[in-house]
Amino acid sequence: MGKNIKALLVDNNERHYHDMLAIVRQITVKKTELQWVPDFKKALELLKKNIHDVCLMDVDAGARGGLELLRAAIRGGCKAPIILLADRG
Repeated sequence: MGKNIKALLVDNNERHYHDMLAIVRQITVKKTELQWVPDFKKALELLKKNIHDVCLMDVDAGARGGLELLRAAIRGGCKAPIILLADRG
């Protein structure tokens, strides 16, 4: 079945983490580990390490925002796919 999927969620709202965790737990093909970080600095630090298979990022995450983090992660050598999430109606 292969290794677990390691996902990083960057979102400053803890409720969104719990919602995403409930979704991830429904995945049955492979076990998915979801790590949550609420702040820009820690997220960038982790993204530069390339230890996650995918990153889910709130486009409005924190004061500096997801787009700025996306740019910084790419400049910093992040290789994982990054999916931007928007909580808009």
